[in-house]
Amino acid sequence: MTVTRTSRSSSGTGVSWCCFISSGSSCWIGCPNSSGLDYVRNNLYLTASGMFSPAYLRQAIDAVGVDRILFSTDYPYQYRPGGEARRFVDDLELDAADKAKFAHANWERLTGS
Repeated sequence: MTVTRTSRSSSGTGVSWCCFISSGSSCWIGCPNSSGLDYVRNNLYLTASGMFSPAYLRQAIDAVGVDRILFSTDYPYQYRPGGEARRFVDDLELDAADKAKFAHANWERLTGS
């Protein structure tokens, strides 16, 4: 298996699927003392990448936790005018603290801004 290390993934659903199929591995990415899922949870941030799907977001949160999820759009490739991004965040079934983490707080913590 070829794995590329990255600081973020633009496809949270793809990474969450990889976490699911590799979570039982005892030796993944050169980390013999942790599972692949542990590696992902400690080293990757996932983004929504313009996919405004509560189901996909839930899969990503289940894979890495709410502290490793970043809001993003896919501008300029997918531009959604009219406040759709804001409505997506507002309508999520997350408490206010977790919405803030997803919307901006995780990014601020990651970048020190």
